[in-house]
Amino acid sequence: MVSTMHCYKKTERRLLPLLLLLLLVSSSLLQAAEFQLRDSAIREVAGRWLLDATIDYHLSETAREALSSGVPITLQLDLTVERQRRYWFNQRIRDVALRWQLRHHPLSGQYLIRNLNSGNLSTYPTLDSALEAIGHQRDLLLLQPDERGSGDRFEVELQSWLDIEALPAPLRPIAYVTAAWRLNSERYQWRIKP
Repeated sequence: MVSTMHCYKKTERRLLPLLLLLLLVSSSLLQAAEFQLRDSAIREVAGRWLLDATIDYHLSETAREALSSGVPITLQLDLTVERQRRYWFNQRIRDVALRWQLRHHPLSGQYLIRNLNSGNLSTYPTLDSALEAIGHQRDLLLLQPDERGSGDRFEVELQSWLDIEALPAPLRPIAYVTAAWRLNSERYQWRIKP
């Protein structure tokens, strides 16, 4: 009885590094599919405050397979600007949702991006080039000259995510319970005092 227990503990010790390695590899695979802000800059042009942002979109293998099988994917970028107030709730100045539908065209092999805000359609030869185009956002309006007063402080918030509600109805229940479909960025925040 003692020798069997001793043998079990030795086997357990040998498996522990393997299990830790497996956990590390699986967590890095999960982290590979995410949206991440790579670069950002806030600047003033003619009294208007603008945001430039570059977001890296890394789709999960499940989302890539669905896209290549003809399932359109909708990506959304939410931008909010609030005036900070000391004795009351913050005042929302701007609340913008930028949306793009990404689709694969099987005959041409091209990737199509439809800007759902403007209706513009663009084509790209590869998925990576299409995701890069969505990720480069320039001149996002934060504040107009008449929206700020002296001493005002503002909080800017940016977040990007894959819209599960925009998926075809039969795929939504699976997407809600599968981590491979819950793709989003962290909520990035800046405080500015123009």
